[in-house]
Amino acid sequence: MSLKKLERRLGKYKKSPDKDYLPGWLRKILVGGIFIGLAIIIAGAAFIIYYINEPKGVDLEVSAPSDVSKGVPFDLTINVNNISGNQVNDASINVSLGNGLLVWNPGSTSSNIFSDGIGNISVGNLYKKVYKVIPVGDLNSSQTMDISISYLNSNGSRFEIRKEETVLISSSVVAVSVSKPDQILNGSLFSFDVNYTNNSSFDFPNMVLEADFPDSFTFDSSSPGQSSLSNTWQLGSLLANSTGTLSIKGEFANSSVSSFDIPLKLYAVINGTNYEVADYTANFPLAPSPIGISISVNGSDHYVAKPVDTLNYSIQYVNKSGIALKDAKVKAVLSGFADWTKVKTDGTFDPLSRTITWDSKTTPDLQFLEPGAVGNLNLSLITSSNIPTSLQGLSTKNLYVKADISITSPSVPYYISSNQTFAETSEETRVSSVVYLSSKALFRDAGSGIANVGPLPPRVGTPTDFTIHWLLSNFGNDLSNVSISAPLPSGITFTGVTKSTIASSSIVYSSSTGSVVWNIGDVGANSGFITGPIEGVFQVEATPTNDEVGSYEDLLGETTLKASDDFTNSNISISADPVTTLLPYDKTVSSSDGLVAE
Repeated sequence: MSLKKLERRLGKYKKSPDKDYLPGWLRKILVGGIFIGLAIIIAGAAFIIYYINEPKGVDLEVSAPSDVSKGVPFDLTINVNNISGNQVNDASINVSLGNGLLVWNPGSTSSNIFSDGIGNISVGNLYKKVYKVIPVGDLNSSQTMDISISYLNSNGSRFEIRKEETVLISSSVVAVSVSKPDQILNGSLFSFDVNYTNNSSFDFPNMVLEADFPDSFTFDSSSPGQSSLSNTWQLGSLLANSTGTLSIKGEFANSSVSSFDIPLKLYAVINGTNYEVADYTANFPLAPSPIGISISVNGSDHYVAKPVDTLNYSIQYVNKSGIALKDAKVKAVLSGFADWTKVKTDGTFDPLSRTITWDSKTTPDLQFLEPGAVGNLNLSLITSSNIPTSLQGLSTKNLYVKADISITSPSVPYYISSNQTFAETSEETRVSSVVYLSSKALFRDAGSGIANVGPLPPRVGTPTDFTIHWLLSNFGNDLSNVSISAPLPSGITFTGVTKSTIASSSIVYSSSTGSVVWNIGDVGANSGFITGPIEGVFQVEATPTNDEVGSYEDLLGETTLKASDDFTNSNISISADPVTTLLPYDKTVSSSDGLVAE
C-alpha cells in the first residue's frame, strides 16, 4: 500500500476539514510500525525458505540383531553418511556397550567403551564400520549399546549425534553336561565325564574349564591331564558344531552327607582374559556308606566350649557293609586350642602327631565286626587357657578344638572298587575367647596423671580420693558389645574424672543402678597383649564412717564384664574382685595405710 493511499484512507476520519482526527506525530508512528512489521514478515519467510532448503548434516545408522547368544560374536554395523553439502572434519565414532558386551579386537585389549577416529568425510560419502561384539553377560539380560558420531562442521563447531540399540542375550550356544555313574560310594574312587559342546557356527580359539571341587573331594587324575591347577583345564580350541569330553577321577569321603555338588564353568579366552560362556552344576548322590561313624562332644553335636573346659568325645561306629569286617582301625587326629598333656583315652595316644589309635590290641571288638555290629569309643581332653608368647602365636584367631575321625578295614564288599573299607567324619568344637579382667585401686597414681587428695590412712568424715583402674585383655576371638560395670558402695562418690585408652568410649556413673559403667563396644581378637591392656581409669571419693574404723573401706563392688563372642555366637560374662583401701597395687603405701582411722 502506497503512502498516498494510506493518507487518503486516514483522511476519511477527520472530524472537520480544519482538523485531523489523529495528530501528525501519531500518524507517522503508525506508518513506521507497519513498515517494520512487513520487514519482519519478509525476513522470517526468507529464513524458513533457507532452512527448508539447507542441506542436512550427518546421518547415523546403527544395526545389530535383537537377540544374541552368549559367547558368540555378532556384527554391530555403523553407517555414517555426510549429507551436509560440506566436508565434515575430525569425525570419530564413540561406542559404549553394556556391561555384558565386549568388542572383539584380536591381538589387543578387549573393552566395552572405546572411540574410533575416522577423520574427514567428504560431501556425499558414506563411511561404514562393522565391529565384532561378543556377549558375555547373564542369560536373559538386556544390553544397551550407546553409539555416537562426533564431528566438526564447516564453521568449526563440534556436533554429536547419538543413537541407542538394545540386544537381548537370550540363549547360550555353548553347553556343559556331565555323565556320571549311577552309584558313588563314600571313600571310593569314581570317575565322571564333562561334556562341552559348541552349537554355533563360530570357532572358539581357546577354552578353559574350571571345576569347584568341595572340601571332601580329593582329585586323583584326569584325561586329558591338566598343565596347571588340579581344578583347571586348558581345553584349546572348540570348533563350530563340535563336542569335547574331559574325564575326571577322584574320591569323595564324608559320611555326614547324602550328596554333593561340583559347579563347572566354561570360559572363552579373549586376549588373555577368561570370559564365562557356560556353567553347569553337577549333583552326585551318594550310596549308603558300607561303614558309618559319628561323633558327639559332651552329648551335643554343636557344643560350645569355654577355656579350661573338659570335652568328652563319644565316637560310634556301625558296620553297614553286609559282610564281616576284619582288623578295623579307628584314628582320631586332634588339633586346636587344648592342653595336650591332659588327653585321656583307652586308645594309643601319640603326643607328637596328636593322634589316638584304636585297633584290635586296644579294643578287641575291632578284630572282627559282624554285619550290623555297633561299637563306641571315648576320649577326653581339656581346652587350654594358655596365651602364646610369640608374635606368631598371638596372631591366632578363632579358637577351636577339632577331631578328624576315620575308620578303615582291609575287608572290602564286592561293590566297592577301593582296596579298603573306609569312612571318616570330623567335629569342630568352637572355644570362647580367653578374656582377662582386673580391677585395682591406687592412692598415689602418677602414671594416670590424676591427682588424689585427702588423708591416708583414711579418716572418719574426711574425703580421700582414689583412682580405680580396669584392665582388659582378650585372646582368640573378636568380641562385640563389650561393657564393664561395678556398683559403688555407700559413702563412695564418682567424681567424673576419667581416662581411657579407647578414645571412642566413656566411663560414666549410672544413678539408676548406682554403678560405674564403661561401654567399650568392639574388642578385636588378641587385644592387650603386645601394646598393653585396654585400660579405663576413674576417680572416686571415699568418706569413711565410724563403723569402718580399724578396717579397710570398700571402694568398689565386684566388677563384671559382659560381651558377645562373634566366633562362637555366645555370651561371655566374667568378673573381678571388689576393691578396698588395702591398695595392694600401690607400692608407695603399706597395708596398714589403708585402715580407716578416727
